Amino acid sequence: MSRKNQGPQRRDKQNERRPGDIITVAWMVSVMATTACGGVALLLWSLAQIRPVGPGALLFAALLHFSALVSAIVSLVLLGVVLKVRNEPPPAPVTYFAVAAALATILAAFLYR
Repeated sequence: MSRKNQGPQRRDKQNERRPGDIITVAWMVSVMATTACGGVALLLWSLAQIRPVGPGALLFAALLHFSALVSAIVSLVLLGVVLKVRNEPPPAPVTYFAVAAALATILAAFLYR
């Protein structure tokens, strides 16, 4: 009897991704995008306060801040999903940093002119 006729082979469970892992990666990518876009926008805005720059730099800073704002809202939504889906919550310092970065970006949106 050949091996082909023994029925379907079992799938390797270690190679399959769980939904909690995929959501966690998406959440961390959104937190990193929030931090990166917000940091560069803050750097450009600070540079504009020190010395005169063209309007393109301020427009780019505003675009980056908008991107940071959108990814901050996405990261807060995904945080709720991560806490609900995962068996074990993410480390507390990572969660606190993610919430602080998102809230700082949202607060800066109200202060930015």
